[in-house]
Amino acid sequence: MKITGLEDNDLVIYQGGTLDRRYIVYDDETGALADLTGYTGECTVSTAAHDDAGTVLLTPTVVVDTVNSVVQVYEDTTANTRAVPRPASGYHRHATYITGASGDRWCVAFGVAAVVLEPTHA
Repeated sequence: MKITGLEDNDLVIYQGGTLDRRYIVYDDETGALADLTGYTGECTVSTAAHDDAGTVLLTPTVVVDTVNSVVQVYEDTTANTRAVPRPASGYHRHATYITGASGDRWCVAFGVAAVVLEPTHA
């Protein structure tokens, strides 16, 4: 199996709201839906890319749906999304990975994330 990470520069975090982003995953070698049996996921939203010593601001739950080949990034804890500050640069960075039982690790999605402030914080 081979997966090429999707560049997703449209991720929006609403302070105090729910984050719910879903990615359909295809196997690049076959063009078919990827077999995600045995995979677990992780996601981070950071102030900068890992190589640039970014600070992790949010670690949403990642649900791997093996039936539909979907990787879901989900955070519904208001305090967690409310704690993500709006960056001076305009964007944070995000990355979602899945790891198989054999240790193979694939990037599912990466890119920039915008933050929308709650009206009371504007």
